[in-house]
Amino acid sequence: MLPAEILDAIIDELGCSQDSDPESLKGLLHCALVCRSFHHRASGHLFANIVIAPTPTWTNAYIIYNRFILERLEGLYQILRKNDSIGPRVISFSLETALHGSDPDNIIKYGHTLPTILRLLSSIRRFSWKNHLSNVFCEDLGSDLMGALGSLGERTSLQSVSMKCFELTAFPLRFLSKMDHLSFCHMFLPEEWASTLADRQNDCPTRLRDLVLQGCSKLTSWIAQTPDLFSQLTKFDVWMRNEGEVHAAWLVMQATSETLEVLNLSDVSHFRYPTLIPGPVDLGILRRLRIIALSFNLATADRVLFPLCICGLLQPPTSPSQLENIEIQINWIDCIQGSEEARFVDEPGWDAFDKILSQESLHPKLRSVSLKLKMGYGWRQHPSSNHPPPEIVVIRDVVVSLASRLFRRTVAARSWRPKMDIEIYKSRFIL
Repeated sequence: MLPAEILDAIIDELGCSQDSDPESLKGLLHCALVCRSFHHRASGHLFANIVIAPTPTWTNAYIIYNRFILERLEGLYQILRKNDSIGPRVISFSLETALHGSDPDNIIKYGHTLPTILRLLSSIRRFSWKNHLSNVFCEDLGSDLMGALGSLGERTSLQSVSMKCFELTAFPLRFLSKMDHLSFCHMFLPEEWASTLADRQNDCPTRLRDLVLQGCSKLTSWIAQTPDLFSQLTKFDVWMRNEGEVHAAWLVMQATSETLEVLNLSDVSHFRYPTLIPGPVDLGILRRLRIIALSFNLATADRVLFPLCICGLLQPPTSPSQLENIEIQINWIDCIQGSEEARFVDEPGWDAFDKILSQESLHPKLRSVSLKLKMGYGWRQHPSSNHPPPEIVVIRDVVVSLASRLFRRTVAARSWRPKMDIEIYKSRFIL
């Protein structure tokens, strides 16, 4: 008989690889049936990370989607109810639903199953809830569920929370008042929160390291009053679609100027503002910022071939930045054949970007610039072929040739050149 420590180590090894290796998962399930000690150790791994969601290929109607989710929740509830040692060992809980406000009889929102499950997860570290339909407001949820959600903010074990497509007031505000034990928060903040948050003060210490902030254009006064909440951020994911959101994001950047390392602008305004990007954003004050990522979706109707706010963001800082990597994705969703030269060679924005990159004194530590250029075209697909027609295949070679003529200043001044990955795809926005 092997010592218990070795048997535990074997089960732990199976648990570490269960997500990537079906045989490990199978072995873990067998271990759970051997004896009580094996069951306790194995079940801790089997239920450590719970995901209640359909498969990625799910195509059925949303009413069937919610029925499937409810069945999974009922099954989990029965397991937790019959074995009270499992709930406290759940580390993460992820839920995906398809709720909408006009469904007053929805059992997920008004039943007892989900609130009871949440209350049983006494040591949870990560909580995620994503809704796949329109935003759900707090008044659309039952009082029992709101109470269970609010109690999560009081769990000292909780480190990460993410709620997508929810416009809640009571739940996230309770988290904000308990921010000292959170290290990640994904908040969608509707503009209606501005008056509520402006009156709330919070000067408690924070361990918040990772923040996703979306829809914050009217929260500048509240952010200005509570800078300590953001003073330890190392990663910041934010929308900067308009002047209000830029100013709010800039206030957070100022509060975290000594610690921020990664800035991800997941939705950025791309229109030609006179100052390129509104607001006094100055990357020079971010003393530890190493990586910045920007993402754009451009349509022909925008009349913007190159998002000049890239140049606005990287314009000469007050002091040299600490940037090491810049990652940019530009997705032109409705390209027309023959527009490639205007998009690259004739577009002055590329030359402005090249000029900034070539000035080593502005960003002396910059070593890598990666551009993912996606170009959506329309073509008629032959029923018997999954490949694009020859005239579309040729476009990629044309684009590669045009792109190779960019960044001549940077190549001459630096020891590296920007990397470009070009993808031609079939767009649903153009025939």
